[in-house]
Amino acid sequence: MNDLELLSHQTDHVYRWLTSATADVDFDAACFARGERPSIAWLTGHLLVQAEATAAAVCGLAQTAADLCGEAHFGCKRPAEWHALRASWRARSACCLAAYEALEPRDLDRAPLVELLPAFEVTLADRRRFWSGHVFHMGYHLGQLGSQRAELGLGWWQA
Repeated sequence: MNDLELLSHQTDHVYRWLTSATADVDFDAACFARGERPSIAWLTGHLLVQAEATAAAVCGLAQTAADLCGEAHFGCKRPAEWHALRASWRARSACCLAAYEALEPRDLDRAPLVELLPAFEVTLADRRRFWSGHVFHMGYHLGQLGSQRAELGLGWWQA
């Protein structure tokens, strides 16, 4: 298995986990937040934006999601908005995965297709590092999501 196959497999895995982990979450649970911790809705929206930003940097895929990370619950104020956010995640994560699958292994050695902040010029110097950082980032937030689910009594989810 080469790096491209491994990263593609890991990305598909974490994307499926996020889809499964939010499938049974109702609106009230999605918007529950205690203290400074983000809600499940906020985490879902944040990861949607990050998935698209990474696919833009690695594959050149155009971003469509609005960055509502500064808004509580990622702007979800009604159940329909939470349902729409999950539908957007499912559709856009599939687009991101398709864009990754169209890459060639040599593409991972190239510079990202976005301008990097100076603080990240070394750590995200190529698309391989950019993408692998995304997989780590997704895993970190999936852990938060699992903690939120436990606190809400939702239990574990099935991948």
